[in-house]
Amino acid sequence: MTQTPEDSFLPIDPGAAICFSCHAERSCFNHCCHDISQVLYPYDILRLKNHLALSSSAFLATYCTVSDGESTALPVVTFKLDAGHDWACPFVNDEGCRVYPDRPASCRIFPFARGLVRDRATGRITEHYARIPDPQCQGFTEPHSLPFAQWLGGQELATYNEMNDAMMPLISLKNRLRPGPLEPWEKEIFITGCYDLDGFRDGAFRSGQLVDLFPEERLLAAEKHEEKLLLLALEWVRFRLFGKSR
Repeated sequence: MTQTPEDSFLPIDPGAAICFSCHAERSCFNHCCHDISQVLYPYDILRLKNHLALSSSAFLATYCTVSDGESTALPVVTFKLDAGHDWACPFVNDEGCRVYPDRPASCRIFPFARGLVRDRATGRITEHYARIPDPQCQGFTEPHSLPFAQWLGGQELATYNEMNDAMMPLISLKNRLRPGPLEPWEKEIFITGCYDLDGFRDGAFRSGQLVDLFPEERLLAAEKHEEKLLLLALEWVRFRLFGKSR
């Protein structure tokens, strides 16, 4: 995915019509899967590690790099790229994406972008969309139009957005209460709760240390459903790093 300055993004109304499609007949097919700096969010990792039948820790060790984000100094997860194949995503081949049913949210929405604005007073989140003017992308030569909202629905983004947006309170609290890098033990908590879901389950969740933080029904539900376990883990990170602050 070619990176472009934020101010070059072209705003798009969800009610607008677009002429866009991506398929193997396009001359640019797979080009956007090379030379990327792709941030993975918690739900992206949950879906990918399950698709590959790996534990979250094994997935992170095999396919990912963890570094400090430039703007928040929070740990950020990105793919390890294949230098021998033009810095390709580890899951792309000549036929396309090997993990397509569980591809990350950023792949689903490309070549568009979704931005969020959170009202500090109310906590209300407003989403905005823009087109990324990638010169490689030939998808906009599609002659037939469809509503942008319909295209978004076809990418099955709703669950991804809901789950990944649950990180926003953590990022907001970090920026407000703890500017600068985290201590090593704090990074470990953040990485475990946000990205290493199996590590969280085997450690904090099953150790009994959450009994005083969450009602029993939430703990029982999290035992059965990984999505609920992830939301619980994100709240655990908030408690451990910021107490009950919101």
